[in-house]
Amino acid sequence: MQEIHQNLVGNLHLLPEKAPRLAEYLTGWAVTHGIRILLVLFGMWVLIQIAKLVGKRIIQVTSDDDPTTENERERRAKTLVHIFNLTVRVVVIAFGIITIIKEFGFDIGPEPA
Repeated sequence: MQEIHQNLVGNLHLLPEKAPRLAEYLTGWAVTHGIRILLVLFGMWVLIQIAKLVGKRIIQVTSDDDPTTENERERRAKTLVHIFNLTVRVVVIAFGIITIIKEFGFDIGPEPA
C-alpha cells in the first residue's frame, strides 16, 4: 500500500505537463459526444412527453360529461393509458441508455464472427 502511495506522489510532477492535453481532450469529447448525449436525453424526454399527451387525449375522448362518477369505459381507458405510458417510458429509456453507452465508447453489440 505504501508503495502505491509513493508511486502516486512520485508521479504528481507529471500532472502539470499533461493537464493541457487532458483539458483539450475533454473539451473535444464534450463538444462531440457530450452534445450527442444531451440530444439523446432531450429526445427521450420529448418522446415521453408526447406519450403523456397522447394518453391525456385518449382519456379526454373516452370520458363522459359526468365528473363525479367514473364509468367502466373511463377506468379501462385510464388503465390502458397507464400501461401505454409505462411501456413507452421503458422502451425509450432502454434505447436511450444503449445509445448513451455507445457514445461513451463501449461496444455492446455482439462480437463479429
